[in-house]
Amino acid sequence: MEIQRSFSRVARVRERLQVSNTTFWELVKTKKLPRPFKIAPNCAGLFDDEVDKYLDECAKASRGEPEQQAA
Repeated sequence: MEIQRSFSRVARVRERLQVSNTTFWELVKTKKLPRPFKIAPNCAGLFDDEVDKYLDECAKASRGEPEQQAA
């Protein structure tokens, strides 16, 4: 069974996170978000599940929940 992953362009990810361009690239630089990849010369973005993971980590950190250990 093939799993399909959804993709969002950088502008859509920034909109979803409600952050500025500068803040977005700072998150990438500090490796809190993965580096966007290109699917065409003028089209780069992230997989939506990568953005979901970042948002989950932010929610857990702000709520004081412990981080999950990799199995």
